[in-house]
Amino acid sequence: RSTLMRSSAASDVYKRQLLSFVNTMLRDKYKNLGELCEDYNIEISEITEKLKSLGYEYSEAYNRFK
Repeated sequence: RSTLMRSSAASDVYKRQLLSFVNTMLRDKYKNLGELCEDYNIEISEITEKLKSLGYEYSEAYNRFK
């Protein structure tokens, strides 16, 4: 496998771990994505863009990425 393919695969693994972490935190601790981002001092767009690249979008109604 090429270095680029390994790098891309590692990036996808990271994004899937991010998805799992974010959805767990939204379920267990935060009322919405804005609260989570405020606590972790990150921009909402940073998370939404990374997860959108995997095909996930934030649902305010469900307070999760799906």
